[in-house]
Amino acid sequence: MVLKVYRSNRAELLAQLLAAELMQQRPGPFEQVQVLVNTWPTSRWLGEHLAEGQGGIAGNLLIPTPRANLRQLVRELLGD
Repeated sequence: MVLKVYRSNRAELLAQLLAAELMQQRPGPFEQVQVLVNTWPTSRWLGEHLAEGQGGIAGNLLIPTPRANLRQLVRELLGD
């Protein structure tokens, strides 16, 4: 797993950087890419934006909020 952090006040720029990164280093067909965003609407917007540039499909892409990601990590470590 690789962690990369990009910060900007322009969501469009960050989405373009992510799209370029995914095009350069394409994940395998069963590899899941996870991108943390601050809010659920941002998650929806980013998924749609990435799909738009790839023929309408952005598969195996998880875009959780930090809260959802932390909840999943706690579940994995401690169980239900």
